[in-house]
Amino acid sequence: MSCILDSIRQPLQIVYLQGASNYTWIHYRDGQKLLLSKPLLYFETALPNFLRVHKTALVNPRYIQDVTAPPRRKMPGHIHLTNGITLPVGRRRWHPLLQDIHQAVQLSDEGRTTFYTHPATRAESTQPIARQRLYVAMANEIKAGLVRQLIEDHWPEWGIHVFDSGSGLLKTLAASEETSLPGMILLDAGPQPARSLSVLETIKNAGKLKRIPTLLMAEADHGDLVEQGYAVGANSVILHPTHPSHFVQALERVCRYWLRMVSAPRFAGCLN
Repeated sequence: MSCILDSIRQPLQIVYLQGASNYTWIHYRDGQKLLLSKPLLYFETALPNFLRVHKTALVNPRYIQDVTAPPRRKMPGHIHLTNGITLPVGRRRWHPLLQDIHQAVQLSDEGRTTFYTHPATRAESTQPIARQRLYVAMANEIKAGLVRQLIEDHWPEWGIHVFDSGSGLLKTLAASEETSLPGMILLDAGPQPARSLSVLETIKNAGKLKRIPTLLMAEADHGDLVEQGYAVGANSVILHPTHPSHFVQALERVCRYWLRMVSAPRFAGCLN
């Protein structure tokens, strides 16, 4: 028993577990794996923060890179891990998995970045129009340039419009027809978080805007914005490091998750 407990004493080193009858393979971050004489159900109880994606697989949400929706109603989806492994998602587990990811997944750069998603936003869905337009409100020119470069390099199908202020963003949104609204909004808290919160609240109180997924970004030392952001309706609050390279890494992970989710044809239906 001590051997089994030692094997899971550091869950951050575990990428996923794979069941095989009354045995379980533990796959570690360094590529090693260990076979133990316990069923997967035992580890599901011992590792409550891990996600059961299939009857034979238990995954550490820290290492989730992407998900692929089922191509047809009765077919399985897939989950892609950061080590290149792809695992099937049981069709009956697909809807619960999306909800679990929203609550549990934490995307981090060695513990310096945390991606929070509020459970209450699960019922919200993006509009089925204009999904390929991203609005970004960011006063810092360097950060704004990094965001633009990242989107153009990795998601060229998304048109990006950068505003240097929240007020400019609101003016454009107010003048936009419903068919030309963005698929997602990225709002940087910047040096005046109170103003950004006010912009966020305005968006979430506007009938035609409130369903647009809106993400609030802030530097890691503004932890108080997590609760404040959700109080006014943010879909996610991202605390990121200040160093440019770490900022880009954090942003890439966030965009990889959200742009995929917003673009998924079945995303809205899965969450309703």
